Amino acid sequence: YLPLMSRSVPPAPTCAPYYSDNFSNANSGWYVSDNADRKYAYVNGEYQIWAKNPYAAWFGTAGAKATNFTASVSARRTSETSGSYGLLFGINENWSQFYEVLISNNSFSVWRYLNGWYALQGWTSSNFIATGTNWNRLKVVRNGTLITVYINGQLLANLDDSTFVGLGRIGLVAES
Repeated sequence: YLPLMSRSVPPAPTCAPYYSDNFSNANSGWYVSDNADRKYAYVNGEYQIWAKNPYAAWFGTAGAKATNFTASVSARRTSETSGSYGLLFGINENWSQFYEVLISNNSFSVWRYLNGWYALQGWTSSNFIATGTNWNRLKVVRNGTLITVYINGQLLANLDDSTFVGLGRIGLVAES
């Protein structure tokens, strides 16, 4: 993983990231823990989230917040088993509302969570998504109410949703 967030939309080539982490420092702010249900760990320059049980989802954030932003992460599965992973944004303080962009096999989806799940973009196949344990570059641009999703440099979704606007945290998710 290599999450980056930039304040400008779209980011200017000379714009330094507002937040960046290459996960080489295990004290960079991401949650570390291990129990029967999940494991969060820094492993060989990656931040990994393992969901140990079926039908479980685990989220993490280092606390970076933004309103209008470009967030990108290089992510992959650590095994070829089923499951999905992606970016969260618009996370409020008690995790009761947020957006989620997920990659699973050769599909992606975009969700809003507020008292239940609502699909902004249902599961959609794309030949641009690398499968198995191959890396995918997921990028989300938020500009006002517009949510733009890119995977591996390809524009895959332009969505308009005004449910959550304003300052929110950005994070990562892994689901089994």
